[in-house]
Amino acid sequence: MSKFKLFISGTLLLGIIFTSLFLLLNQKDPVVETVTTHYKNQDGLIQTYERKQDIQYLSESIGLYMQYLVLAKEKKEFDKQVNLLSRHFLVQKHDNTFIKWNLTEGTTNALIDDIRLIDALKKGSKEFKEKRYNTLAASIESTLLHTHIRNNQLVDFYDWSSKSQTNILHLSYVDDSALKNMKSLSVSYQSVIEKGIDPKSPFFFEIYDVDKKEYKHAHSESVNMIDQLLIAIQYEQIKGTPPKKFDKWLKKEFTEKGKVYGNYNRATLNPRKGFESSAVYALATLYFLDQEDHKYASEFHKRLVAQPPFNSGANYSTIHFFDYIYSKIADYEYQH
Repeated sequence: MSKFKLFISGTLLLGIIFTSLFLLLNQKDPVVETVTTHYKNQDGLIQTYERKQDIQYLSESIGLYMQYLVLAKEKKEFDKQVNLLSRHFLVQKHDNTFIKWNLTEGTTNALIDDIRLIDALKKGSKEFKEKRYNTLAASIESTLLHTHIRNNQLVDFYDWSSKSQTNILHLSYVDDSALKNMKSLSVSYQSVIEKGIDPKSPFFFEIYDVDKKEYKHAHSESVNMIDQLLIAIQYEQIKGTPPKKFDKWLKKEFTEKGKVYGNYNRATLNPRKGFESSAVYALATLYFLDQEDHKYASEFHKRLVAQPPFNSGANYSTIHFFDYIYSKIADYEYQH
């Protein structure tokens, strides 16, 4: 082969290598691609559904998305979300930094949304070596601990216009790992979560009244499995062991039916509605991953990836962003 031909062949090979590297380096994460295509409006804000009616813009969506972006190490997209959060949801009142729970409604911030954002910002600061994320997290945290404490417990909501608090805490709003990273918080949630088990059923009470120190059901008859699994995850993380009655019931239900429904009758333990939820399977996968039960984590993950968020041609006008992003977080955690 002539030197000229060798030169051309070598040049073509180098061109293919550089092109491949360029495409690889510029390839978008498929979750980022889906969120950009199906959930963002023209301003880049995440909406609850891909449709024009009945949509909301929630700080919850940004917080959950940022949690995924830290896992996937997507710095550029994470930075965009921090900027959108600061521009559209952040409200500065004197020395306080509030985050609107909903872009278009009221003057209220929500405990769980703030906790998720604080945690994601701290993790993002560490992962991406960006100090300003930690500075923003500290500012939100300082306000949260100033406004959301009542009778030495955190509560769900605070309205900065009327300077009023709610007197309840939803147990599903507790995030033990995030709260432990709040150095100035002296509240322990072990006893609150432990005592939240309903002695009459395998399920948890959903609400704790911090004034009366009483537990309540969110609904007298129905049980939402998303709430139950969020609480069960916290119980497992705090105690280091799963809640026995709930764990036994969940495994039995899945083994016998091959599925878990989104809503159950509290007394009869029968499904109230015949629908499944990708978020339920996502949380169940995370629940079993936390306790290193690989058998059930695998079984629930199989059911998870059979749900609409993983189907080609999925209809995102019917998939709430909460369900979509929790599904992808759980899938990422399972795969890694």
